[in-house]
Amino acid sequence: MADSGVFPFARQQWEGAIKRENGIEIIENPSVPIFNESILELMPEFVIGCDDKKAGYVILEITDMAIDESGFIYLYDRKGAAIFVFNEQGNYIRKFGRAGTGPGELDGVSEIEVADRHLFALGSAGFRIHVFKDDGIYENTILTPGTLSGLRVDKKKRFFAKRFTQKIYQIIQFGMDSTISHSYQKKAWEEPRFWQNLMSYELFPNGDIIAGESSDYKLSVYDLDGRHKKTITKKYNPIKLPIPEIEYLQKKNTGLFKIPVNYDPFWSIFLDDDGRIIVNT
Repeated sequence: MADSGVFPFARQQWEGAIKRENGIEIIENPSVPIFNESILELMPEFVIGCDDKKAGYVILEITDMAIDESGFIYLYDRKGAAIFVFNEQGNYIRKFGRAGTGPGELDGVSEIEVADRHLFALGSAGFRIHVFKDDGIYENTILTPGTLSGLRVDKKKRFFAKRFTQKIYQIIQFGMDSTISHSYQKKAWEEPRFWQNLMSYELFPNGDIIAGESSDYKLSVYDLDGRHKKTITKKYNPIKLPIPEIEYLQKKNTGLFKIPVNYDPFWSIFLDDDGRIIVNT
């Protein structure tokens, strides 16, 4: 991580290692971080959603959101089956969409993405993507190559998603015609566990893909063609589930899920505007 005035805290010597194996750069991070205290503080800038009818909108249940390059915010209201649009100051701009399960209708949408002045809504159990212009005009619906989740779309309208098929989880890249061009980070099916997040991934601005599995603190970076370029690891001390939590899960468990002994080392990954990798533990 480069030095910056953003981080006014004391830092210490990095005690990790960088090496190459079979053409792959491997970065091994120690359990002790460079900074000895928090370097990131989250502060609220504005609040969207209120009961005041004078605001001009009513949101029932937000289940996903996306932000475009101009800072405009798109919220999906599951109960209202609608997309709400706000500017970068949080001011209400418009609403579009309607209830139903037909083309361009937003019942059952699980995720939304924005790219190239378009909004993409993944719906119908991950089997199709509804495409809208950013002004709310419906364009078409794309059938997906299987059951998908974790939809991402880049500036060139290349689609990325997590797919499960034949007991294999993988990240795929496909086009508007649903043809798969590349796959990344394959993982075999495992016995279901509570809090199981099989894969998390994000797209770098240069087109590279970073992906990881929550069961191990290891992140892999691929180029668009699927070549494995880099592996990032971090030592960690497993954190055991407290006994009251185990007892609570045992009461909830119907026999379908395995109760883990430890928490997973991480849950998801994000990228900030400066290219830093943020790991949600």
